[in-house]
Formats: sequence, structure tokens, C-alpha cells
Amino acid sequence: MAFEFSPDLVPAIQLATMAITMVSAYFVSRQQARTYGNTRNFLTLVHVFFLGVVVLEFLRNYLSSPAYVSIYTDGATTFILADVVLLTLVAASFFYRESASGGGSPLRGLLKKKLHTLAFAAFMAYIAFVEAYLILEMPFTSAQITNIAGVTLYDTVFDPTYVDMLFVVLLIFIVYPSMQLVLSSRRTSDKGVRRALLILPVCWSAIGLEFLVFNGYLLIVGIDASSIGYLIGASVFLITARIFRQATTFATLFATTTSAAAMSAPKATGFSSRAGLQGGFEGRLMLLEASSMTNYEDSVSDFVTETTAAGSSAFVFTSKGSPVYSAVTKRPGVRVYVFSASVSYPKETENPDEVLVPAADPPILLDVMNKVVTINPGAKLAIVFDSLSDLVLSLGVQEAYKFVRQASGILNRGNVSSLFLLTLGAHEEQTVSLMKSLFSTHFVVDTAGLRVTRGGEKPPSVG
Repeated sequence: MAFEFSPDLVPAIQLATMAITMVSAYFVSRQQARTYGNTRNFLTLVHVFFLGVVVLEFLRNYLSSPAYVSIYTDGATTFILADVVLLTLVAASFFYRESASGGGSPLRGLLKKKLHTLAFAAFMAYIAFVEAYLILEMPFTSAQITNIAGVTLYDTVFDPTYVDMLFVVLLIFIVYPSMQLVLSSRRTSDKGVRRALLILPVCWSAIGLEFLVFNGYLLIVGIDASSIGYLIGASVFLITARIFRQATTFATLFATTTSAAAMSAPKATGFSSRAGLQGGFEGRLMLLEASSMTNYEDSVSDFVTETTAAGSSAFVFTSKGSPVYSAVTKRPGVRVYVFSASVSYPKETENPDEVLVPAADPPILLDVMNKVVTINPGAKLAIVFDSLSDLVLSLGVQEAYKFVRQASGILNRGNVSSLFLLTLGAHEEQTVSLMKSLFSTHFVVDTAGLRVTRGGEKPPSVG
């Protein structure tokens, strides 16, 4: 006796497809992607439209008729073409790099490039033509076709010419928006981001291709496996949600956060003037020996104020209970990396300017520093590390020294100002001398006040 599928198989597959799509949409919508805020919104709408297509397909099981097929075909095809438009805008968002506030539109960057504007306009015009042709000419018929469960339903059979028109949409998508993502991948030196931006267009093109196969060419020859095609599409969308998370997490966790208010603030010179420093902070690797008997966090706060007022974005590594945390948290233009024993990798918090990082884990901390520098090439950065004394106590002198030496190799750049804290009087002189040897500029803050003790004349020359 031949094996027969249950008539409920196809609706079950479609319900599973809806569930996967909603999970994927949830993952995308929950991204705290301020740098790619429009991207998140566009991708959320992509999932909404795709969900609409699957809902229309699900209803076809119970409303099968030539009249419903007409509604289903117009609605589903329109939703799919809308997704193509949205994914094109997603590619533009990555390519034109929205502002850190997340409020900018990719079209602003697009309109600045005449050639790109023409290419985008031509692609949108062709999609509009394909949509208008669908509505006005109705290039399809309804036919009874048996699906994979053996149930005969009315389904759409497109004219081969219209399927070819949709194929041209896919080809243009592969050549134009996909190429933008490939070019975007070349702008970052981080392998994870680069890989994500290369995989995204492959996944999206694969979804477009399987739509054409399952909803176009197979139906022309009388094979209805559309439910399988939508399930594949939803699964690939779930993969792209994960990839999007990877790409935007780098931007969210490590991108600059300089606000307009900080950029427009008058230049502050409290730290450098009190310390007697000449020539500014940029390009300096600085060590601040801070007495626990003083309000040393005020000096750190002044350093952050002065650097952000000069146009830098500040990245502060500290513990939740540290006086430095209280002094700099929620400051404009400042992102705080909070040491935590409960995480093994950088993790977002409810505060978009606060990130949890593993405590006393040199490889992860160095990787975070490297991403801050590489994801913001050329931007003015201020790095505060609070504190080296905690590292010495948790890792030992040699491991702490090795960490600082590797960190200095990452941060020793002309656009970076780095301030590391060391508790005054907490270590043997040999340990202090070892740490000092890695820094070009030394400060002390004690009961006598803040002062520079080495390298205060001018910043070192950095290649």
C-alpha cells in the first residue's frame, strides 16, 4: 500500500513557516541597532510582508477558488516586490552608513551620488512597471493543481513572460543591491562583519531564486510545492536575522556615540590645564596614578569632558561600583564597558550606551579595544581603562604587563587618547616601574592635586 500524506500536512508546514517568520521578525525588531536603525525597521517590514504572503497561502487551503486565486496572486506578488524594495533600502543603509543617532535616511547619502541615484531610480521604476503589469494585465490563470499532500486546489499559473520579468528583478537585485553589501564589507577590517555582509546578499538572492522556482516555474509545469518554498524562505530569513544581529551588534557596541551636544560644546581644558599638560591628548598613551584618598574620579570626568568637547567619542572600561562609573555614566558621547563576571562575551544592556564585558579576560578586552578602533577608522577616540590595579590583583604582574603592552599596540594611534588608571601606593615599586615603562605620559592625582610627572611637553609622534 502506497504511503499517503495527511491532507493537513501543507497547512501544518505553513503554520510552521509563520512561526519561524515571527521568531525571525522578533529577533530583528529587538536589535538595539542605533547605527543601523532604519535597517532594523526595513527588515522588520520585510518579515511582515513575507508573513502576509504566507497567510494568503494558508487561506488558499480553505478559500480555494478562481476568485480567491486572483486576490492571492495580486497580494502575494505585491508583498514580494515590496520586500525587494525594502531589501534594496537595507543594502543602501549599510552602503551609505547611517549616522550614529540612527535617525538618518539612507536616501540622503544616495541622493548625493548621481550615478547611484539613477541606478536606484531605474530599479524602482522597473519594479513599479512589473507591479503595474500584474494589476492591469493579470498575466496569470487559475488552475487546479495537486499539492505535495495530494490535495487538489486552485493555484496561480503565471504566463512564462511574466515569470521572466520577475527573473529580471532578481538579476538586477543580485547585481545592484547585493554589490552594495559586498562593497560595504570592504570598508571594515573586522572579519566577522565582513563575512556577515557577504553572506547577507547570498541568502537574499537564494530566497528570490526559490520564489521563482516554487511559485513560478514549477507551477507552470503543474507542480505545487509552494509550501516547501515558503518554509525554505522563512528558514533563510531566520539565518539572515542572526547575520544582521552580528553585523549590527558590532556597530551598536563599538561605534562612536559622539552627540551633537558634545560636538558643539565649548572646548574644556580642566584636566590638561590643572595637570600642566601641553600639546593636547591625541596620540598619547597615558597613565594616571590615582590616590584612593582623593576624588580621583573628578579628574577622569574632566578628561572625558575635555576630550568629548574636542570632538572625541569616549569609551570607558570600568566596574559598576567604581567611582569612575558614577562619574561618567549617562554622559553624552560616552560608551561605558562594564566589567562583569556573568558574561563571556560583550553583551548589550537596556542602556544603549552601556555594554557588559568579561572581567579579567585579556583576549576579549583586547578584541573589544581593537573593534572600537577599527570600526571607527579616523574618528577621534578617548579610551579610559579603570583600572590596571584590578588586573594586577586578578591576573598577576606579568599577565597585566602583557595586556598593557598588547593594548598599547592597538591604541598607539594619532587619533586615540588613552588613559589607564593605577592605584597609587597599592603596588611594589618594581611593578609600578614596569607599568610606567609602557606609557609616554604619566600623571599623579593625590592630596596635592593633579599634575603631570612625565611627557607633558608635547604628544609623541605616532605613525
